[in-house]
Amino acid sequence: MDINEKSEIVPKIEFYEPRKLFINEATKLTPWLEQNIDALGDRLSLSLEVVEREKSVGSFSLDLLCQTSDGIRVIIENQIERTDHDHLGKLLTYMVNLDAKIAIWVTSEARSEHSRVIDWLNQITPADTSFYLVRIEAVKIEDSKTAPLFTIVAGPDSQTKQMGDEKKDLAERDARCFDFWNAFLSFAREKRPTGAYTSLKPGLGYSLGVWNEITGANFYAYARSKSAAVDLYIGFASKERNKRIFDILHNEKDEIERIIGQALDWKRMDEKLPSRIVLDFENHGLDDESDWPTVFEFFVDTLDRFSEAFCDRVRNAVEMTA
Repeated sequence: MDINEKSEIVPKIEFYEPRKLFINEATKLTPWLEQNIDALGDRLSLSLEVVEREKSVGSFSLDLLCQTSDGIRVIIENQIERTDHDHLGKLLTYMVNLDAKIAIWVTSEARSEHSRVIDWLNQITPADTSFYLVRIEAVKIEDSKTAPLFTIVAGPDSQTKQMGDEKKDLAERDARCFDFWNAFLSFAREKRPTGAYTSLKPGLGYSLGVWNEITGANFYAYARSKSAAVDLYIGFASKERNKRIFDILHNEKDEIERIIGQALDWKRMDEKLPSRIVLDFENHGLDDESDWPTVFEFFVDTLDRFSEAFCDRVRNAVEMTA
């Protein structure tokens, strides 16, 4: 650039405490937002229309009750100071009591703890429910009038909602699995009142460890949507030892399967640490609760036969490879 050529001067931007622009929350900030609701709506990509200012909710008073162009209720709670628990509680109270789908919390300073709460609320609520935490600042460009600047601190997005849906799916799955294993243990304790089932507790996953006498060699029961299985899981810290134990047992394959009464799926899994010996039970699983007793009978019967066929043989194999 020519040294004599004048460069364009970028205007100076100055930031002020919001109280310089809005001295009082109720008498200054809320009326300004009511008059300039489009500015906030544009920042959030929402078409907002004010329905009522200082809307009564019991003994409380909501700053602004709005609605979108398609009639969805929106609540706006303003806070000219740093976010606090009192305003968070009010936000939730207004949203529930006014049957709103969108909540907007406007503040001069957002605590990180409250930002995380808004993110969490967006995760756990349905897709048609949204929470926003918006920081308001006062800015001035050279000799212009002081104006507000909105920044979205926390808000909904497709990834957040997807994470929330996945968490809810996991929670529902965990609850389903817990109910299944709890019912199974009640069933098994009736069938085998003095067996290993007396000390077991229901879990939240798809599997339940049943025989844990030897750390590294265990019986597991598995239940998935439409299938079940029982296996001997050989999972010592040494891959080489697991394969040696598997091979020792495999040498007695015919006798073991005679005791079990069925052919087993012998999974040496050369590239992986553990080895497994599995008996599958297809077309029976978690989905159909009326079918659970059939799965329970399979588990108890199969685990009895696994104990007879494997326990002594596993102990011997473990001693031979020690």
